[in-house]
Amino acid sequence: MIALWSALQDAEAGQRFAAERAARFTARELSAALQDPALLEKMPATQRFDLNADGLVLPEGWRAPLMEDPRYAMPSILALKLGEAQRLEFVGEHTRAAELLDELQGSTGIEARLRDHFALQRAWLAHRMGEFELRNRTLLELQTPEPTAFRQDIAGVILLLAASEQELPDWTRDALSALDEQSLVALPMRLRDYGRDAEAAAIQAAATRIIEQRRTLRLAAGQIDRLRASTEVVAVSAEGRILVFHPAGEERGFGAQFTPQAFLAILRAADSPWLSAPFAGVPSYGSEITANAIPVLVPALAILPEPIQATNPLLGPYGLASLLLLLGLSMVLSLSAMLRSMGRESQALRARGEFLTSVTHELKTPLASIRLLAERLDEGRVTDPDQARRYFSLLAGEAA
Repeated sequence: MIALWSALQDAEAGQRFAAERAARFTARELSAALQDPALLEKMPATQRFDLNADGLVLPEGWRAPLMEDPRYAMPSILALKLGEAQRLEFVGEHTRAAELLDELQGSTGIEARLRDHFALQRAWLAHRMGEFELRNRTLLELQTPEPTAFRQDIAGVILLLAASEQELPDWTRDALSALDEQSLVALPMRLRDYGRDAEAAAIQAAATRIIEQRRTLRLAAGQIDRLRASTEVVAVSAEGRILVFHPAGEERGFGAQFTPQAFLAILRAADSPWLSAPFAGVPSYGSEITANAIPVLVPALAILPEPIQATNPLLGPYGLASLLLLLGLSMVLSLSAMLRSMGRESQALRARGEFLTSVTHELKTPLASIRLLAERLDEGRVTDPDQARRYFSLLAGEAA
């Protein structure tokens, strides 16, 4: 059993060494593939980025999302009045709610974006009350939101246009870049609720591009110090993506971020047996590995699915456990058979002893009688001829 365990340990160590060797060859080919700038050109524009001495180059028309909430931008007294108007609308007291919203719009000394926020709330109430003329007039005033408008108001204007069955103007797609990711995901869903499937599909496609572009810039910004200091191709793993950067000197360069699926597709399409090796079992090995064949650039390998695994099922943890279970079961069966054999042998010895005891007793009883009669005759104690003949007759009977 010890010899078998040792053999399994040696086999597992050999398999692990073979997998590590294959990984080194794969990493070397991967490093060479990442040196090719054409690799980055295959990625969509939303997944590429440029770096210059001033920092990341923002795409044309780029806007940072508006994160400020109107509830925290207005005085507390106005926030209380707005909350009361919303409560009145919820309980069906639309007239009183409209009066409060009109009062909020007429407040003095407030920002223009706050006034627009109250106007949008009033337009939604007018839509629910059937005051379509007031609704449409307010929508005309809010058609082109200010760059500093609240993101909720931009989405609210788009949804109110959809609810009132009006065409969505061209500015709606340009304004999407001001929305946060949650609003970008929710807006197409709400548009479909109003039956605007075509507009929802177009906005969803634009929102997907915006979200991907933001992710690219966020990943690059998180590694910007390392990218600026690099003098050779850099590849890092961040947030489940692979970031590849090609320096161009003087803190400049270009890069792209890859999803694992896109990265694997490129590896599978590469004309290299070593890059396809992790997805087709353990390859055969040729020349010896030298120290410079182990690249520094292997962080991406840690997130590649379908890792090289042992091809022998006995080398895995479940295989070893199963083998040990079988060995233990065979030992229990062998011990049980040995105990049964010993029991049968003990029973046979006991029967033999009982037989010998019985035979010995049967032999000793007539021998004692013969000895007693012979001693009396030998000592001359029997003088009567008839009695002597009876003794001889008993001796003959006991000896029979």
